[in-house]
Amino acid sequence: MKHKIFSLIIALALVFCLFGAELPGVAQANGEGGTWSKMSSGTNKSLCGVWGSSFSDVFAVGSSGTILHYDGSTWSKMTSNITKSLYGVWGSSSSDVFAVGSDGTILHYDGSTWSSMTSGTAKDLKGVWGSSSSDVFAVGSRAIRHYDGSTWKGGQISEPEADLKTLRVFGAAPRLTSVPLGMAGGVT
Repeated sequence: MKHKIFSLIIALALVFCLFGAELPGVAQANGEGGTWSKMSSGTNKSLCGVWGSSFSDVFAVGSSGTILHYDGSTWSKMTSNITKSLYGVWGSSSSDVFAVGSDGTILHYDGSTWSSMTSGTAKDLKGVWGSSSSDVFAVGSRAIRHYDGSTWKGGQISEPEADLKTLRVFGAAPRLTSVPLGMAGGVT
């Protein structure tokens, strides 16, 4: 049952984020019937990204540098030390988590504190995914960045479509998939 609730929390957040909406809070499914009920997140900030390693280890990110952690029973605020909006979060474990956001913001969580990383871009980053702690991709407004375990590298997307924005990135190692906007339904 716990895995079903965990999956539904993540699925709901991803549906909202993929279609451009932001979550003002969180919800969970109770019982086998899938009845949704609102959970108290402890914030009134908009949330847009969610990732978890288990039902009792879930991270959510959002506006004004908001980062929340769910321990299986309650959501608690985490200190990000930034005010920029965060759009995506992913980790290889509960002590190796990345969050991305506006103006090239990338944060890393080591199990105790969040710290800023140099992304090498000022473009908004909307999604993050990796196959391991040394193979992580961040994507966004005409930018794709790759982390090799020590540095973020990459470049700008030079597609002719002026409005191309990559929203999310996901995959199964070693294949990477991104979901771009502005390209007549294209997925790369």
